Amino acid sequence: MGQRPDGPADDFVAWASDEAVLSWPGTDVPFDYFEGAYEPVCGIRWWGSSLSMEDFTPCERGSETFTIKFYENDSGVPGTVIAAYEDVVPTKTDTGVLYSPEGYPGRYPMYRYDLTFDTCCTLPGGAGFISIMGSGSNVDQCGTTTLSSAEGNDYMLVLREGTYRFRANDMAFCLLGEEQEAADWGVYHSFGDFSLTQFGNQWHYLAWEETEEVYVNLPPQAGPTADGDA
Repeated sequence: MGQRPDGPADDFVAWASDEAVLSWPGTDVPFDYFEGAYEPVCGIRWWGSSLSMEDFTPCERGSETFTIKFYENDSGVPGTVIAAYEDVVPTKTDTGVLYSPEGYPGRYPMYRYDLTFDTCCTLPGGAGFISIMGSGSNVDQCGTTTLSSAEGNDYMLVLREGTYRFRANDMAFCLLGEEQEAADWGVYHSFGDFSLTQFGNQWHYLAWEETEEVYVNLPPQAGPTADGDA
């Protein structure tokens, strides 16, 4: 199952999704409820960025470690942990796209993360909650974020100051089965004079000689067919 990322021209949401901010007052850390993962889950792809925990400007993490957990659904909230992948290091790819959340400084590069689990997990009924959090971010004060998706079931809980609160949102991620590859969502393609990056049905176009970025809505089949930098 997969939930494609919102593009920078969409009504997107970016959440602070890091173990270091769990105790921060007023901070929403996402736990997304999903359905449809009936086969063993052996890997994951997701999208996010990073920001300074001191002044919220874009930053580069010294340690690209994450903790990913799957939880049973306990009467609408995360329950027993089904599987935990702690301090794992995914493959990080720059999508070439910049996001500008309202009220935050700078423009944030959006990254795609890919990870194969050392052990597959099976979700009861193909459903559950997921959390994806940066780990070890206190070392350099550079935390991680996750990105919203327009797809899913509009059921998310955010943890704020120890209390779960409902949000009609979804997080962008794709769960992979055995020997399964993720679709090219959020993949960057370089064509010399310009680049294209796919986010759902939206393609981001950037001509190198121009300073202004242009966003166009195209059907998926209208995307690039030549080999690019994936």
